[in-house]
Amino acid sequence: MTVLAESTGLLEISGVSVTFGDQRAVDDVSFSIGAGERVGLIGESGSGKSMVCLTVQGLQPRIAETTGTVRFDGQALGRGEVRGVRGRRIGSVFQEPMTALNPVMTIGAQLVTALRAHGLVTRRESRPRAVELAAMVGLPDPAHIIDRYPHQLSGGQRQRVVIAMAVSCEPALVLADEPTTALDATVARKVLDLMVRLCTELGSALLLVTHDMGVAATTCERLMVMRHGVLVEQAPTAQLLADPQHDYTRRLIAAARSTGLDLAGAREVLARQQQGAGNE
Repeated sequence: MTVLAESTGLLEISGVSVTFGDQRAVDDVSFSIGAGERVGLIGESGSGKSMVCLTVQGLQPRIAETTGTVRFDGQALGRGEVRGVRGRRIGSVFQEPMTALNPVMTIGAQLVTALRAHGLVTRRESRPRAVELAAMVGLPDPAHIIDRYPHQLSGGQRQRVVIAMAVSCEPALVLADEPTTALDATVARKVLDLMVRLCTELGSALLLVTHDMGVAATTCERLMVMRHGVLVEQAPTAQLLADPQHDYTRRLIAAARSTGLDLAGAREVLARQQQGAGNE
């Protein structure tokens, strides 16, 4: 059963369905994300989680029939309204940086794309701001790397560029759709930690879309589980791991344990992250 979060939040999804002909990709999904909250949306490929993320941004295919309401900071978002907040108050991190980045634009030009689009920097201010953003996400030699092109960077460096673009306007919400799929485990963990740290520093909420229970459990305060377009369960992370209510959630947790995931350890990691954020 899908339960809408009790308190209203920064992002409110109410009864959203996305249909392609007779196929329903998202089926009557409702949830709320509060300011500064980190929420994981988990499910297997084809569960509809990425389509939810696209719908929030008004990027679902035009052939899709969409019903329900998406509200952001109290404002209903249609395709017209979302243009004013996309990139500015809602930042996006996509799973494959090589396709998310423009191959014929320099890194520096792409770092300030959202800032320029929303009139937040002048042409003269663009280069120093690009250097600042490159340094903020730990790219080496920021003053020179901004003159390179995406194919000249490693996969982890490209994803750091995408994260810098997502947070460049200091958004209230960051949507991260499978942001570490193309990365090896060590690089993926560093990228996730960077994203969480930046969101914490900026006070941005985070919606992390992933198929990986371990990633979600060590990153998010609350977890939501989707299957076949339906949001089947949501709860605080520790509660969901300790007492899953839906059979599909139990199977996801069992599968994670079978690959060696220490869920108790995952909860400890999350607790340390929360404690660290509270001490900053």
